[in-house]
Amino acid sequence: MTKRIDAGYTRKEVASNIGLSEIFVRKLEEGGRNPSIKTMLKFQDLYGEPIENLFPDVFRKR
Repeated sequence: MTKRIDAGYTRKEVASNIGLSEIFVRKLEEGGRNPSIKTMLKFQDLYGEPIENLFPDVFRKR
């Protein structure tokens, strides 16, 4: 996730800040998992960005 790198966080720091495992954060970043709305809202709080910007693939119109 480019936002994580831009913010200067490691995966471990993100995981610790929002209560997820580092492995789950990696899978989210690599596209191997889709986040729940609860998880997306945690990322929104951490980065101060709307979830639509953080997870555009989830909100892409088909």
